Amino acid sequence: MQPTIDPGTELIVHCTDDVARGDVIVYLYLDQVVVHRLIGVRRGWLLTRGDAHVIPDAPIVDPDIIMGRVETMRRGDSYDLVPPAPVSIARVLAFWFVSLAGLAGVEGVRVALRCLRAIRVAIGRRN
Repeated sequence: MQPTIDPGTELIVHCTDDVARGDVIVYLYLDQVVVHRLIGVRRGWLLTRGDAHVIPDAPIVDPDIIMGRVETMRRGDSYDLVPPAPVSIARVLAFWFVSLAGLAGVEGVRVALRCLRAIRVAIGRRN
């Protein structure tokens, strides 16, 4: 979740599956704990993205993998709320492209993500 949350940062997580767009959530993916921001909620699936990335993650179709949402993060001697996500035109365009594809369902999202990754490779970007 860099640049917002550095690796090893102590987090206070509220264990819940009641999450909303903009929340930083904690979930399990391939036996790994992932901390990413929830950027989209549709009937039947959720869309997340790390704050350092432009392209969203694969959709979450199983809400049971959600462990909770980050309430605060440690900064020095205090705990602060998680700052809002970075904003860029590329991030907004990627989100809307995937969201529009999502009108066709989860498979539409997967196709859109493959397209965005192919474009990223073609122009030599890593995120």
